[in-house]
Amino acid sequence: MKQSSQKKTPPSPTKLQKSLWPVGPQGPPQKEAPQQTTPSQPKKGETPPSPQKTEELPPEVDEKRLRKAYFDILEGYTLATWEEKDIWLKHFDLRSQTVVDHHYQQIFAEAQKKGLLTEKELLARLLEDGLWTQEEEDDLVRREKILEGLRISSTKALTKATQRAIDANLIKAEGELDKLKKDKYDLLENTCEKFAERRSSDLIIKLSFYKENKKDPLFDDAAFDLLEREELGRLILLYNEKTGDLTSDNIKKISVADFFNSYFSLVEGNPQGFFDKPIHQLTFFQVNLLTYAQVFGSIRKNMEPPDHIKTDPDRLLAFAKSESKKRQTESRKSSQTKKGPRTL
Repeated sequence: MKQSSQKKTPPSPTKLQKSLWPVGPQGPPQKEAPQQTTPSQPKKGETPPSPQKTEELPPEVDEKRLRKAYFDILEGYTLATWEEKDIWLKHFDLRSQTVVDHHYQQIFAEAQKKGLLTEKELLARLLEDGLWTQEEEDDLVRREKILEGLRISSTKALTKATQRAIDANLIKAEGELDKLKKDKYDLLENTCEKFAERRSSDLIIKLSFYKENKKDPLFDDAAFDLLEREELGRLILLYNEKTGDLTSDNIKKISVADFFNSYFSLVEGNPQGFFDKPIHQLTFFQVNLLTYAQVFGSIRKNMEPPDHIKTDPDRLLAFAKSESKKRQTESRKSSQTKKGPRTL
């Protein structure tokens, strides 16, 4: 995944470092759940990673795909094949991410010392030179607000036909926003962040690939250092391809699926017991799944969403945000009414 990072922060293609969403009747979560870090795209001339977006599938096919992703999350590994041998891709946890974070900081500092610009510095120069404009920057913000409004409208649609019409506009708006973001970040390619991201991708591969016994790394230090850039590119491609279904969107879908909740409901009061290991040893995919399960469980319990959106995580979140604003408004009005009119 490619996303911009801010100055002197670890690679965050999935905004890994943001804290967990609060859970409870106070309203929808305001922050993202943590995500598994994925290697960034190699430099030009190398094998690119597979795209993260997946095509729309029939419900029965989509459920099989989600069940497979769910099994991988439970295992903490994803099965793959390299040079005709079965291998395992280990999912990241806090310990392995910390190693990558430290490596990123070192590479970032080295690049900055050699004169490479940060994204903030390069963006300022692009604005000054007119290669990117403040109008385009403002347009990004405007389009993001439009998307949020369309998502909320979709949850409030009274008929399926109205909902489909809104969703069509939503898909179109998402495509336009993605294109504008790509135009921007294509201009921010040669920065300290991107350089450190690419170098960190190599370390992610080294820490993720394991032999069939799940104990021994596939590459020791010497073997890894001998890999050509083309081979690293293929490894990144394999990694992104095999973990491509372990996206935030799919994990949200799993967290509202019956095949997950039929088990999770048994330990809902003690969610960390679901994986039967200390919280700090959970992979980010596992933490993400538990977080979403708690969030959506809280929304269903405390906000009574319409039945037709209970298995649609994005509409549940949009509904919760809208309902939270509505309750806050009603609470303020009630408070003002109780105070009564002012007297001189």
